[in-house]
Amino acid sequence: MICYFEILLFFVRFWKLVDSSDPVGYTVVAGPIFHRIPSFGFVIQEPDQPGPLDAAKATLAGLKPGPNFGLLKQGIPVKSEDGTVILPEDVLGPSIKGRKVILNFFLFRNQIYKEK
Repeated sequence: MICYFEILLFFVRFWKLVDSSDPVGYTVVAGPIFHRIPSFGFVIQEPDQPGPLDAAKATLAGLKPGPNFGLLKQGIPVKSEDGTVILPEDVLGPSIKGRKVILNFFLFRNQIYKEK
């Protein structure tokens, strides 16, 4: 049986374990969660990705298909052949929201079991 729960995470104090500026490219945050019993949670989040490149807009702005399209996709402004500076936000669609995973752990007093 699969159950779905909506969990409200409210961290009083949290620890950033991995930052999205690291080569792994995602953020991991951990901290205590307010609940009836002691709880602990992790939030793992991917960074937002740039939106799709509108090749028609880039071509109308004076760019030819090629490496400059890739630079725009990376968020780097480029110059067209006539010297016009083309900004990424002029030719990119809305950014794609990064995925987020929330893990919640409950801590019980009897978590240490003795073998008989």
